[in-house]
Amino acid sequence: MFLEHSTDTVAGRLKESIPVTAAINPRESMRALPRFAQPFLTWLTGMPLIDEKPLVVWTPVGRSLAAFAIVISGLLLGCLILRFSNWWLFGLPVSWLITANGIRDLYTVTEHYCIHDTYSEVHWVDVLVGEVISTVLLAAPVDLFRADHLKHHAVPRLDSDPDVLFLKSTGFHRGMTRQEFRAYIARTCVSPVYHGRYLWSRIVSNLTAPAHRVAMTIVYVVILCCALTLFHGWTVWTVIWTVPAVFLFQVASLVNYHSEHLWDDVSGATGREAIARVCVGRFCGEPVPATDGRGTFARLGLWAIWWVRIFAVHLPHRLLILPGDQSQHDLHHRRPRSDWANAAFVRRDDVLAGAPGWPIGYIDVWGSLVDHLDACVDPYGSKKIVRHAPTAYRAPLR
Repeated sequence: MFLEHSTDTVAGRLKESIPVTAAINPRESMRALPRFAQPFLTWLTGMPLIDEKPLVVWTPVGRSLAAFAIVISGLLLGCLILRFSNWWLFGLPVSWLITANGIRDLYTVTEHYCIHDTYSEVHWVDVLVGEVISTVLLAAPVDLFRADHLKHHAVPRLDSDPDVLFLKSTGFHRGMTRQEFRAYIARTCVSPVYHGRYLWSRIVSNLTAPAHRVAMTIVYVVILCCALTLFHGWTVWTVIWTVPAVFLFQVASLVNYHSEHLWDDVSGATGREAIARVCVGRFCGEPVPATDGRGTFARLGLWAIWWVRIFAVHLPHRLLILPGDQSQHDLHHRRPRSDWANAAFVRRDDVLAGAPGWPIGYIDVWGSLVDHLDACVDPYGSKKIVRHAPTAYRAPLR
């Protein structure tokens, strides 16, 4: 692996940077909160403190099992809400969000690393795991996913990038203003045409894949239909599965394809410069409130607002759009063989080391879903972007 986990040497050498970093890194401002809250805040934001060590060192299999458990938890919660609760209108969205998080984690993290052969590093195992996941989720089969995704790695954000071609097919075009882009996102997220075409492409890809993969799809669908018929589960399954696996999955895909890279013009750049200019880390959260000189009730009010935004704004964003290592997806483009199961700490250490071997340092964007989308479409106008200097670590640049 490129980097090990956080070391005392790195943390000690950079301890003096904490006050400087805290001024523009919202995560460092959260250092004042109780220690027991720090692991949650690290997960939520996607950013560890610069001297923090991981509470758990994950393995790829552990990550996948956790994602699977999240899917099962979301489905069970949905069943319980439908069976026992009169508050289903309020409870089901929570179930859908949890289920969608696990589904997206399995697809954008586990299957993604399977197609890169960096899941188990045994090719046939990675193919098998990827095919099982894509079959159950009615997602892109491994061969198709690999072919398109490797092209994306070669030319991110250029017009020949398969992701760019997909986004253009949804009505996006370069040069949109923030207002035009926001309207396009909102319109497309609820567009029956967008969802219908996306779902149809998922079905077609599963039925035109290699013979073994088509057989897997048919067997899975037959078993599922028989089970749902035998146990009279069609209505429940439609409610608890279709929304997260179709609607929310496809909304998350649209938003993620846009926000994972900046819409910077790199047509004249090559190699690592082009990659570094469009790759960005996406972090949820905002600085803790400044309460110095405030009265007791004012301080309580500011903290209440901050925590409400954590749970009502940033948590749903993290769950739906940024499962697993998606906050640190830029690390994958820079260090494809790095320890992705612990990406938050690996990326943090690479930032502090100055991104050796790269002409441009890491780029962070902080804030809400809207902040991330604004930054992606307006990378030089956003005030939520932090550009780190390469080579020896210095204070991040605005």
